[in-house]
Amino acid sequence: MAITLRGHNISCASNDLTTSSDAPLGQHHNGRFVQENKGRKQEEGQSEPEALSFEASVPCSDAENWYDAHCEKWGTKWDANEVDLSYDENDTEASYSFDTAWGPPNKWLASVALIYPELHLELQYEEPGCDFAGIDTY
Repeated sequence: MAITLRGHNISCASNDLTTSSDAPLGQHHNGRFVQENKGRKQEEGQSEPEALSFEASVPCSDAENWYDAHCEKWGTKWDANEVDLSYDENDTEASYSFDTAWGPPNKWLASVALIYPELHLELQYEEPGCDFAGIDTY
């Protein structure tokens, strides 16, 4: 299974993350990843919580200074926003599209790679306003 994260807002960083394993979603750790990294609460106006939240696997909401804690632990100041989740026809890949503020969640991804060592993780990101892009692989 692969999990792909994709961002889509010009003023924010665009992100693609892929996690891979050979087993279908419900039979492997990728299904665990999808379940364990959902948002815990829903924001005002949402019908349900976001499909992805950095806070779920790398919590820092109790920090005295939320901005510094988010940047230090996630690599970006805000949690994933405008998240879309879809699956491939074989249920071996899940794709996320989401926005982050001004940079990729590369520090979050490094932590997630330690939590899910059996998964292949690839984060592709682009921030057109600051003119940078890259790929992080674990």
